[in-house]
Amino acid sequence: MAPAHLGPVLDRLRLADIDVSAAGAADGTLTVVVPRRDGPSALRVVEETL
Repeated sequence: MAPAHLGPVLDRLRLADIDVSAAGAADGTLTVVVPRRDGPSALRVVEETL
């Protein structure tokens, strides 16, 4: 993942009403920290976005 992917992912998570505590992207890795109960939904959103 490129850092350029972070913006669209955060936008889609916001639209899905998923709170993001922290996020970052570097060296082909994208990390998003969300509440545990939102984890499965967040994963689906990220996969759909990328």
